[in-house]
Amino acid sequence: MDDNDIFLHANIHGAPVVVIKTHGKQVDEETLKEAAQFAASFSRAWELGFSAIDVYWVRGFQVSKSPPSGLYLPKGSFMIYGKRNYLKNVRLMLAIGVKLLNNEARILCGPVNFVKNECDRYIILVPGRVSRNELAKRIMSIFTKYIRRKYPQAKIRINLNDILSLLPRGGFFVLNEIGNT
Repeated sequence: MDDNDIFLHANIHGAPVVVIKTHGKQVDEETLKEAAQFAASFSRAWELGFSAIDVYWVRGFQVSKSPPSGLYLPKGSFMIYGKRNYLKNVRLMLAIGVKLLNNEARILCGPVNFVKNECDRYIILVPGRVSRNELAKRIMSIFTKYIRRKYPQAKIRINLNDILSLLPRGGFFVLNEIGNT
């Protein structure tokens, strides 16, 4: 991470870090919001069933893996120096989609706008009560039917484990299913 990159973290213990590589340029509001939504959605907040959580961001130079003299940081922890910038009530929401490329199905999961722009068909998810396994099987069925309708001669398979590996822990509710039918 460079000094001017943007470091985002959901305001909950155990959340992943998201870094926006700025390459010295300004980051637009939409990119910041998408990265915050990604950070929020892959945090423990999803597993706990939250609908929204605060996410903070700082510049790379404000982050250190070394504690001040005399203090100890547990493994995986970091220190933030200076003011944190908060994005309040970031909605936990993801999209998972399928993109057909070179006779192969790629499954993508992330912020809705990113997946919408990259995929032929996608499903919008929020925290809910449907189990990961049940949802993954449903997604696999939806995407397989879509591929068979659109490309009847193609021998494209979707792997259940690929879908499971992209989903956060916790339960799900399908908010919307969008794409070509």
